[in-house]
Amino acid sequence: MTKILFSDLDGTLIDHQGELIHSQDLNALSQLRQNGHLVALCTGRNNIDLIPTLKKIVIPYDYLVLCNGAYIQDAQGHVLKRSDIPLDVAASLLKAFRSYPPLVTYFCDEAHCVFRDSQGVHVLDESGVFKDSSMTFEKWMDAARCFTIIGVHQEDRQTDILDHAVQSILPAYQKAVSWSYNTAYVDIMAHGSSKQSGLVWLCKHLGIPLEDSYAIGDSFNDLGMLQAAGHGFTFQHAPSSLKEVAESIVAGVYEVAQKIHNA
Repeated sequence: MTKILFSDLDGTLIDHQGELIHSQDLNALSQLRQNGHLVALCTGRNNIDLIPTLKKIVIPYDYLVLCNGAYIQDAQGHVLKRSDIPLDVAASLLKAFRSYPPLVTYFCDEAHCVFRDSQGVHVLDESGVFKDSSMTFEKWMDAARCFTIIGVHQEDRQTDILDHAVQSILPAYQKAVSWSYNTAYVDIMAHGSSKQSGLVWLCKHLGIPLEDSYAIGDSFNDLGMLQAAGHGFTFQHAPSSLKEVAESIVAGVYEVAQKIHNA
């Protein structure tokens, strides 16, 4: 029986410097696939800002569940599901967050990631290279053909101003978007999007029962994914809410892979 592992990326497979946490994780994922099981990387990242990481570390996978479930593609790059933030809603949100200068805002339009901080505007494209941009953030917004995700965080990585902005702005948009915290970041997606919804959708698409799904993650946006999976796992350093719903605490992805082999 084919089983599928949904693995978070940052803080689970790689650290915050972009380095692999456990070298044995890659071999474990490769072995899973060789034995006929599937691997889905489930992350808040989008299809553009994931490129430098996948160029640096060759992670074996079959599917990418991106933008917290709003964007799903296979290993060949075929997009299976995409839910965009409505253009007018995205433009309104980005303008609203601009009234909080200490916040860094970014969006992805499927072809670019455009960031605005105190130093200016920076763009990441499919080449995987960050570049400063002479074009204003507003012009990038106007040129965007879609908005797959919006992200917000404080430059100092604190959350006091971020929390206030989120509480002041986002409730008015709750019928149009969903949002989730990822440590000191807030991700904003199309309404109904989450890692949980991405897991459920992909399992249904593949005809895999939820009881044959496994999930591992370490942050607040992983909670629903762990609850939806047949088997959820987290780490000792994870928030208590994740540890309360996890089947068990593990040291790394390789331990979950072993549990799948032994099932």
